[in-house]
Amino acid sequence: MRIATLDPKIINQLASEFLETREETKDYRKDFTDCINNFVAVKNYGTYTDMLYDFLFLERAKEYRKLLNLAKKDFTRNYMYEEILLTIGAFETGLAGEIEKEFKKLGRKLTKNEFANEFDKFASQKNWRVYQKRARRIMATYDKELRNIKHPKLIDYKKEFSQEDIKKLIG
Repeated sequence: MRIATLDPKIINQLASEFLETREETKDYRKDFTDCINNFVAVKNYGTYTDMLYDFLFLERAKEYRKLLNLAKKDFTRNYMYEEILLTIGAFETGLAGEIEKEFKKLGRKLTKNEFANEFDKFASQKNWRVYQKRARRIMATYDKELRNIKHPKLIDYKKEFSQEDIKKLIG
């Protein structure tokens, strides 16, 4: 089943609350980048973002951008589904809190390795497995059915696309 409407790249924006969610999650992203700026010595924003994307859906930002054929000026998150944005926002916000705690404990900015250790500890909490599995299923299923894009690393997560999926997507 295919929804033949707009450019498939922006099909995610049909969700009734996409724009509101996108704006809300920009604040979470800013909190995360402020955290890196204030509490981490090495400012590798792209590397830290890739760690998160790889954890959630087994792809780095560059890989996802290539699959969607995005231009340099395109913001990757403008092409993500609402639920993915919320999951990323929740993770970034929670991780920022943990990084700040570790900064206060150490009394100095974290090294890149210390950031990675805090990331791994935070990501290993069992609740993230639920969000991880869901994010992978959404990316694999929606992108295949709505954008005709296969995520090679997510093939095992694809499920049947249903009328309920369409209702969830477009409200």
